[in-house]
Amino acid sequence: MSLNYEVQEGSFAAVPESLLRFHDRFRKGSGFNQGVETLSLYVRLLSVCFDLKDGREQRRCASISVDGTPVVFSHKVSADQSSPSLRFICEPGGVCTSTEQQVRTARQLLNALTAQLGWVSAQRETDEILSHVIPDDPSRMDRWWGGMWLGAVFGDQILEIRVYVNLRDGDFFSRWQRVADLLSPFADPLLVPVVRDWIDSAGRVAIPVGVGMVLTSVGVPVVRIYLGIEHPGMDAIRVARGSGFHCSDSLLAGFCERFQATYGPFGRQSMTVGYDFVRAPERTFRPVIDRFKVDVSFGHLDRTSVPPPEEFICRQVMEAFPSAERSCSDFFENMEACFGGSEVEYFSLGTRDSTLREMTVYARPHGLRQG
Repeated sequence: MSLNYEVQEGSFAAVPESLLRFHDRFRKGSGFNQGVETLSLYVRLLSVCFDLKDGREQRRCASISVDGTPVVFSHKVSADQSSPSLRFICEPGGVCTSTEQQVRTARQLLNALTAQLGWVSAQRETDEILSHVIPDDPSRMDRWWGGMWLGAVFGDQILEIRVYVNLRDGDFFSRWQRVADLLSPFADPLLVPVVRDWIDSAGRVAIPVGVGMVLTSVGVPVVRIYLGIEHPGMDAIRVARGSGFHCSDSLLAGFCERFQATYGPFGRQSMTVGYDFVRAPERTFRPVIDRFKVDVSFGHLDRTSVPPPEEFICRQVMEAFPSAERSCSDFFENMEACFGGSEVEYFSLGTRDSTLREMTVYARPHGLRQG
């Protein structure tokens, strides 16, 4: 498969105008000083997400969102509101390819991005991790629901590329074995009891479903393991998070109670939990899980749900981080201005140092559905 990722007029033409408008609106509204440089990366990432045109046969649905939209934007708020950042995840490769071809396209694109940025260590370390995730027999990927997503975080003080890969292949034992294998190149014996306790607690209620990587100029400083909770709820969260993050229970429990009172019981597999393993450049992982997060699906809710998820989420943000309420509303207003609206896909609550430190809303824009 030959692909040309140079940012030329043709590449811009492959990106819907509304997406370019959103980048421009963010740049102007936030005072972002590196908009020209990041526009190149933005266009490269998004220009290969839209391939469903007249005469082409759709072979699969985009897995990143409920309705097949191949891009999701996010907005993160915290107690120590940092400078604004443009955050998004996309599913390169389009829907007229097999999952195996989609993964291959995403990896080619990632190679092009890291080469453009000169991130040699990041690409090398990513390839090492992917060698434990991507099956030797590529045809096995065509049974997957979803292959590989790429994302980015752009801001005046931050530039990150994100990689997310499916871990849903195989049974309980093979999935946990792959998790151990992908952590091992960057681990030392101090991490063993941490991982052993983690598997012992989380493995009782959840199973690995994905791996995420944060790529920067110095390598891959963060690897995140996602687990799917079979029977979501606060009881399962308490078991899955282990003993290290118990001080955040009251806030998480409050959210779960309000969600269920508003929208009813959590659906099966509508909740994932994530665990961050962090390392310094050229070093092994710290012998601790640095962050625990809970992602709750809103994409499965009826669009006529009352109150609308946007209103519900802004209320949760206001209660947890009063100073961030306006930025949450601004995010939805920008989505409305550029795309004519959006739908919430999921909402994340992140815990660090046993304290709820951040909330992130993920929303798919209107008008970009493929298939």
